[in-house]
Amino acid sequence: MDTDHSSGNMMKDAWNGIELLLKKAERLLAGTPVRVPVGIINTLIELKNAVSDNNDELKTQIGRTQERLSAMEDTLANDNDTDSKDLMKAFAEKLAIKLNQLHTIFKNATWKKILQNEQDKSQLNGIFNYINEEVKDFQQLQINSWPHSNKAIYNYNLEGVQTLSRGPCQPGTRVSILKHTYEWAQASTSPPIFWLTGHAGSGKSTIAYSVAQHFDKNEEVFNTLQATFFCSRQFEETKLQKYIIPTLAYQLAHHSQSYAKSIIKSDSVHKQLSDQMEDLLVGPWQKSVESHSPDLPPYLIVIDALDEIEGKAGAKFLERLLLTIESGHLQGLKFLVTSRPDPELAKLYNSFAPDTICHLQDVSQEQADRDIMTYLHNALPVFQNKLELKELGMKANGLFIYASTVVRYISLGRTLGEQYELMGQLLDPPEIMISSEFSDMPKALAPVYALYHQILSGAFDVPKNLISARLRILHNILSAEEHISTSVAAGLCNIINVKDMEERADDLVKKLHAVLYIKEDRVFWYHASFPDFIFAQGESSQICLTHLNSSSGYTMDMSCNAASHHALLAHSCLDIMQRELQFNICNLPSSFLKDSQVPNLQTCIKRNISGVLQYACQHWAQHMRKAISKEHINILNKIEKFLEIHVLFWIEAMNLLQLSRQCPLMLQQVFECVTKAR
Repeated sequence: MDTDHSSGNMMKDAWNGIELLLKKAERLLAGTPVRVPVGIINTLIELKNAVSDNNDELKTQIGRTQERLSAMEDTLANDNDTDSKDLMKAFAEKLAIKLNQLHTIFKNATWKKILQNEQDKSQLNGIFNYINEEVKDFQQLQINSWPHSNKAIYNYNLEGVQTLSRGPCQPGTRVSILKHTYEWAQASTSPPIFWLTGHAGSGKSTIAYSVAQHFDKNEEVFNTLQATFFCSRQFEETKLQKYIIPTLAYQLAHHSQSYAKSIIKSDSVHKQLSDQMEDLLVGPWQKSVESHSPDLPPYLIVIDALDEIEGKAGAKFLERLLLTIESGHLQGLKFLVTSRPDPELAKLYNSFAPDTICHLQDVSQEQADRDIMTYLHNALPVFQNKLELKELGMKANGLFIYASTVVRYISLGRTLGEQYELMGQLLDPPEIMISSEFSDMPKALAPVYALYHQILSGAFDVPKNLISARLRILHNILSAEEHISTSVAAGLCNIINVKDMEERADDLVKKLHAVLYIKEDRVFWYHASFPDFIFAQGESSQICLTHLNSSSGYTMDMSCNAASHHALLAHSCLDIMQRELQFNICNLPSSFLKDSQVPNLQTCIKRNISGVLQYACQHWAQHMRKAISKEHINILNKIEKFLEIHVLFWIEAMNLLQLSRQCPLMLQQVFECVTKAR
């Protein structure tokens, strides 16, 4: 047997992955002045042979480069996505430039002679170090380009004004629950999953935040926290199941280089839950856990408010997670999960050990009241040791959302006298505003719903004939497909005097400051229980109203029928597009220029495509899809008129907004709705 020939073939085989990688790089570089040097594989093999007897940094760098470039071959194969292709092209360019430098050095002398020169050797070291760093950067950019959710990370935007109303427990509150959870997370023998459940407003998210912060910032347990996902119906990326595992994997990859190397080859980001679980979580974790010392405490992942995932997907996720954990594939990881006692999720209770479920509704009333009073003392110092504060704590009935809403309500008072007056209104509301517990009102939320009655009564303290416009503004805010500004909420009312409606919208949100807030010109709600209250259909949404201190009052239904209101918004969007869209809406000088070549294009778009028109263009089809089915036929006439010519103007506007890819899917959704209606 020819030993030299055999070993030569083995050496060649070891570089096959890189050879395939470079062929793909060559294709990516077509049309650019950069080329991968011919015969570079042989050059690399000869260099590897030349340093084989050495035991220095260069040999280590070359070995690391060979390993990392070989592992990237599969990655450069997945170049269907435009953004990924741009990343790959940029990486291929940098790689080719460095390989050309390497090839140039080799042309001047043999490797043996080059390696004897310390300056040349140092240059080689620099080249391979650069390539290694570029590989790491490329992998991180690839992971960063995944459809993950930054907003779902527990402390997102913590340094600025928070986009979501999140924060830790007040000092001195929830002490026993937090202690129990900390002990569970750090004990190597405790079960791998812990479930915190409770009614809306009972403080689950605040506890989850405290746990995440403790294991993220506390130096004694530093780096225990590996990932978080805080679900919320306020954003698409925090309410859809498909974002959970990619977001967790994204964070795990930032903590572990071996984990990042394992998931970079995966193409399961856009696949089903089972594929995501296996390819993005289980497989990479099992490879990276080998380097995790058994003496160290387990790593922690926190998933909050699973009940806020759209549809029944939250329960499906938890079920799949439980099956995966039971099979022993995620050893070394622990999961803290919180949710309301949703029926679909409650079916899974039997899978948990009794000491790994904490029902907040089972916390003693004495303990809950004590925690509420601690919070109120800290938040309303002017009422400390006052009888009024104790009465307020009793009204909260253990619900933190009641206490925090009350604090925001009272804080509206700018003087001490005004705050006492607002406190008095809460403790002793006018008789006309006191409502009994309706049969459809969730018993656990009775104090919160009663508080919402009172807040809405104050915000709608206007003549009766003006209430419907304000109510439509509120329903627009809560039914919109994204968080909108007050001006867009007013524009969607679809009336001529938009300026007046904008002023009404601003005034309404200001008066509802205890439940709504504005961030970056968009309206958010503090807690999901408020939209739940508005969308509830039944007696509990009947609000008693008075005006100008009238002794008599009347009842107004504040509820919103979601499907009916989506139909109303679909009509409004089509009317707005029909009215505002036109040919060459931005008056661009030439159709031959690329958008990138048009000076000040974004300023031009902002000036010519109003905020409400942008919203209408993006979401009219979604409102149509969610509308009550009997309304589809009523919208049909407007759609037919829109399709005659304005559809072309719409596509132009969507292209300017860089959303043209959505057009085919939107038209398909509308076609399906219309077909069913006929």
